[in-house]
This record gives sequence, C-alpha cells and structure tokens, in this order.
Amino acid sequence: MNLRRISRRESIMIVIVFALLILAAAYNFWLRPEFTQMQSLQQQVKQLREEATAEGQANMSGQQKTTGSSAGTQDSHDTAASRLPSSVDLPNLLSTLAALQAQTHVTITNVQQSGSTASDSTNSTQAEGGMADPAADEDVLGGASTPAAPQTTSGQTGLPSLSLSLQIQGTAAQVEQFLAGVQHEPQLMGVNNLTLGSTGKTVTASLQLNAYYAP
Repeated sequence: MNLRRISRRESIMIVIVFALLILAAAYNFWLRPEFTQMQSLQQQVKQLREEATAEGQANMSGQQKTTGSSAGTQDSHDTAASRLPSSVDLPNLLSTLAALQAQTHVTITNVQQSGSTASDSTNSTQAEGGMADPAADEDVLGGASTPAAPQTTSGQTGLPSLSLSLQIQGTAAQVEQFLAGVQHEPQLMGVNNLTLGSTGKTVTASLQLNAYYAP
C-alpha cells in the first residue's frame, strides 16, 4: 500500500488548524470565564452605585421633611429625638460602625474626619467633651485609623453633622449590605461622594458619612 507524502503546504495548514483549535480551547476554558466574571463585577458595581444614589436621594428627602415640619404627635417628637441625638458622640458613632462591620463582614480600612469648623460654640464644646481616647477608638474598629477629635458642620439640611471619610472593603454583597445598614440605623445618617472600585472579587468603597444631630 502506497501512502502519499504530505506536502509542505499541507503540513503548514495542519499546524495552523491545530493552533486555531488550541486558541479556541484556551478562550473557552480560560479567557471567556475571566471576561464573564469581569462583566459580572462591573454590573454589580453599577448596581451598587444606582442603589446608593437612590438611597441618598430618599434620605435627603426625608431630612428635608423632618426639618420642614414643626408639628406632630408626641410619638413623632420621640422618633425625631432618637434619630437626632442632642450632642455629638463620636465613640457611639464608631461603635455603630464597628457593629455594622461585624454584621456585614466588611473591613473598614480607614476612618478620617472630613468636616472643618463647628457650626456653633455649643456643639463644639460638646464635641470636645465627648472625645474618646484615640487608642480605644482604634480598637473598636479593629485597627483602622480614626479621627482625633469630632467637629460638627452645618450642611444643606441646616442640621449640625459630623462627617467621616470611610474606606471599606468586601464583596459586592457585603458592601451593599453595609450601605443599606447605614440608612437603617436609628440615628439619621447619609452617604455622599461614593466611589467604588474592584480588584478580583474584592470591592473597595470610599464614601463620606454624615451623622446628623439636633440643632
């Protein structure tokens, strides 16, 4: 039986076909899953931005209604008092953040005060009187750097507020739960200047947290 010898051109074609098959296999088993995961993370980040924006707008609307209303029942006054503490309490705010961190399993990597001067001398005095030991605050948040002294500012709502710049890390679901938890805390708080980034499955969120107090 005589076998025809493969020509040089046919050999090149066979090599090209094998190379294409290897590239197709690499795409299906390696590149394609990576692209799919990246698209999924981008979609989750986009959803987090939209939800945070919607919650921020709803929270701002609620704040305007609270400050614009001067009448109500005793129950509504009690609710307003619980949502707007009479004095700045930085240790309590840090404890609230630590509890949210534990509940949602995010990691708070940095906490810095982003406010400037106090809105009035009363609130400034209360803030200084309520200042906690920085080392104790660091223990509360598991080693994250914390502000040295609380200062209140008056924002668009006209209410004294304590502003903290936070950086948190976790999965997309954990970060989403943390942001939702902030909105559902008893004390009135808002989230501004939210920026999100991702590395693999880890989402990093940088935000400004405003905790509001009674004037």
